[in-house]
Amino acid sequence: AHAVFFGKTAFSVLIKCDCLDKMGSKEAGATAVLLIYIAHAYTQDETCPLRVWHEHLLGEHCSVQELDAMAMTLFRFNDFKLRVADEKCVPMFKLFEGDDAP
Repeated sequence: AHAVFFGKTAFSVLIKCDCLDKMGSKEAGATAVLLIYIAHAYTQDETCPLRVWHEHLLGEHCSVQELDAMAMTLFRFNDFKLRVADEKCVPMFKLFEGDDAP
């Protein structure tokens, strides 16, 4: 749910500044992977370091330094806040749970 919320924020900023049209599919994919990493790192107690995600998922796309800079840009899009209010997460949790969830 956090990754979806971060993605909505980041991609809305990219659309407003007319940057999304300039991004290739690889860069948009790398941005999505990085958003998932940020959400994973925020919500989990033990995580894989960013360098491991880079090595296995993004190594051919960019350097670790470029990935780090991209992460800081994405943090800036959300005013460096990672907590997502419950009222914004609950609908996403329900969507992921499906109709047959208790």
